[in-house]
Amino acid sequence: MVMAGLSLALLGCGTTRVSPSTYAGSPESPDIVLMVEAGAADEIAEAKVTGQDDEQVVVEVRLTRGEPAENAAGHTLEATVRLDGPLGGRQVVDQEGRAIPQA
Repeated sequence: MVMAGLSLALLGCGTTRVSPSTYAGSPESPDIVLMVEAGAADEIAEAKVTGQDDEQVVVEVRLTRGEPAENAAGHTLEATVRLDGPLGGRQVVDQEGRAIPQA
């Protein structure tokens, strides 16, 4: 029990919430792939759906920021999240309600 609480505390401390740059997914699929522009040493700590209804899907992505290497170029990270049903015509938005364009 103590370990689970410690893990959750550590996850929240060293991460930064970011907005995906784009997403990919078929209207018939319950899975969407979120694309995030990140630094060369960054990693996805968590990607999840935080809300969904008939009109939109709200997603959250958290990155663990790595130490930037000299002259290291950034890259695109991908994370797959599962919806409660097919995407259909719903809009994908970030935590602030900004629309995320489809790739």
